Amino acid sequence: MDEATRCRVLGLARSNGVVGAGGAGFPAYAKLSARVDTVIANGAECEPLLGSDQAMVEARLPELLDGLRLAMELTGAARGIVAVKAKHASLCAMIESALSSTEGRGLSLLRLGNYYPAGDEVILVHAATGLSVPGGGLPKDVGVVVQNVTTLVNLAAASRGIPVTARYVTVAGAVARPATFLAPVGTPFADLLAAAGGATTPSPRILVGGPMMGRLGDLASGFVTKTVGGLIVLPDDHKLVAAKSRDPKRDFAKARAVCCQCNYCTELCPRYLVGHELRPHRLVRTMPGADLSDGGLDSAFLCSECGLCGAFACVQEIMPVAVNAYLKRELRAAGRKPVSWGQTRPRSGMEDRRVPTERLMARIDVARFGPPPGADGEAGGFPVSEEPLRPREVSIALSQHIGAPCAPTVRVGDEVEAGAVVGTAPEGTLGADVHASIRGRVVRVGDGITIRAEA
Repeated sequence: MDEATRCRVLGLARSNGVVGAGGAGFPAYAKLSARVDTVIANGAECEPLLGSDQAMVEARLPELLDGLRLAMELTGAARGIVAVKAKHASLCAMIESALSSTEGRGLSLLRLGNYYPAGDEVILVHAATGLSVPGGGLPKDVGVVVQNVTTLVNLAAASRGIPVTARYVTVAGAVARPATFLAPVGTPFADLLAAAGGATTPSPRILVGGPMMGRLGDLASGFVTKTVGGLIVLPDDHKLVAAKSRDPKRDFAKARAVCCQCNYCTELCPRYLVGHELRPHRLVRTMPGADLSDGGLDSAFLCSECGLCGAFACVQEIMPVAVNAYLKRELRAAGRKPVSWGQTRPRSGMEDRRVPTERLMARIDVARFGPPPGADGEAGGFPVSEEPLRPREVSIALSQHIGAPCAPTVRVGDEVEAGAVVGTAPEGTLGADVHASIRGRVVRVGDGITIRAEA
């Protein structure tokens, strides 16, 4: 690909709103500006209960492979890897068949084990290539770019001038009919819950994302963004709701009082096992009143916030992840930035200490919400709705990505078509444009754009 074409395609990714769909929301054009040897299509979907990536691969495999090849051309990579879990046997067979019957040169399938967090890009890079991302570094430091499978499908569409206006979202947990739905960006959470038959618990709470890294959301006012892949509905007395609701200072005090320094949290920490100098059991002892001038606290930046330390490893249910998240916020506020800790080597026993997803689901009490087994014992999944949702109204957030919020380009009363630009990223900043996901009339402009469908 010549440089002029490369710049044009990267520009199309920005103007058509392609961002990391796996949760972070990093604008794809910025990540794909790197020069690397390998591009990994991340379909690991390691969070329990979610199935949106699986649905995307099944529905749009040709576009995924087009997007992967395009990402390889943009980055100069000679190798592309599609990473999905081996438990999805029929999906793996579908991918292998596509690779053998298309221009599959340089493309391969990686079957991942069913462990958490297989989709963490540092862990995935090692599984796919054997390379270790330096502590404090990025996959590009070892010649790799990782993109979520949905991001790559959106990249292929953007290269043809089609913007991001919808995504697959799994609704699971305490609902009547758990399923994965194709939802326009901006769809109210309430509409998704209704499509899943409503809650089966009297006072439902929702986690936006997966049960491990998801955040508590507002069912009444929340809506889908480009990075929302799942809604997990739980009873209000569920242990995950309690853990994500409590004041982190309670964890700090508890850590000081009862942490016995058994170091299980460290021994099961995926980033520690891959070789990073992150030792959660040491950091929890610094709280409360941590001395931010202590350079050793910078190791908190290495935490991916996967949550295994508190949800699975700690018998006292201390939450080292809350300590790490707090320290990162405070260190950034003090002007500190992540630094490189240099090259790393995986620690011995890394593979033996991976946490099986089934055991994790039992520990965090979501196994009862899991899908039934599929045919021939293959891992089951929630059904995918054949009809896309058609919300009466959508809310398009102006900030759905890492970087500067978009500036609105519409006013109240404007009529817009689906796919029309309603917010643009300021020139010279990190960002990506946002678009109307339905045809209708603009009824509100603020930190987002509300569009009401015409009757």
